[in-house]
Amino acid sequence: MSNVTVQDIHEEERFDGYYYNQFLIVNDCLHRYRFMAKWMFFFDVDEFIFVPKKSTLKSVMDLLMEYTRFTIE
Repeated sequence: MSNVTVQDIHEEERFDGYYYNQFLIVNDCLHRYRFMAKWMFFFDVDEFIFVPKKSTLKSVMDLLMEYTRFTIE
């Protein structure tokens, strides 16, 4: 079972702390779901995960199971 939570920050460009707003949302998610989620992903609208053919998201994540966090570039 998968769930998605979307945090939409309205009018963020009006505020000087754009990245600060992102950190608030990330920290809120980490705190709110820390015991309910195995993995959390934080994406902007122009970012995505590529899953190679013959793979599944689960098989890719299983390869990363020993890590507590990672970044994708």
